[in-house]
Amino acid sequence: MVELSQNDTRQNGLLFFVLFLPAFLLAPIAGVAADRFDRKKIVLTCYLAVMVCCAALTAATATDWLTPGRLLGIAFALGLSFAFSGPASHAIAANAVSGVDLPSAVSLQSAANNLTRVVGPLLAAPLVATSRFEWSFALYMVAAASAALLTAATRISRYLAEDEAGGILARMANGFAHARERKPAVPALLTVAL
Repeated sequence: MVELSQNDTRQNGLLFFVLFLPAFLLAPIAGVAADRFDRKKIVLTCYLAVMVCCAALTAATATDWLTPGRLLGIAFALGLSFAFSGPASHAIAANAVSGVDLPSAVSLQSAANNLTRVVGPLLAAPLVATSRFEWSFALYMVAAASAALLTAATRISRYLAEDEAGGILARMANGFAHARERKPAVPALLTVAL
């Protein structure tokens, strides 16, 4: 966006707004989806969406077809994918390991997530610095495909959704009540939100 808009700060801010808006608005719904539907399928669908978005970014950048408006549309689609994959991928650990191993699995998953936040930009930095954006997007697409293949190959016990009365709003209210009952949950959620 910096290059497309000649470093227009409003466009740069709008890009981040559009990318993170779905997570802000849809996090409770995505959590309900992770509790209601097959988590592995949600994560795999989200990886597929990320790969499609990265393929579009790669092609649009390589052919000079990318505009600020198109970039914002693709960023919104990526934001939707991230919004729904987050709760499902975090909840998937409960289906992959026994209850005894769950704290270790959550710690390893958190360490892996934080490592990718450091290693990914580190690998992409030389490409971005030399304006080879299409290669950076292609690399991210390969990484998403690799993660999808690893997720598909992982043995995960089938998650059986609990029968609950009420619709999505009742489930969201139950989720908020659940978080409110756990003292560390509220400060942790506020920290993530800020």
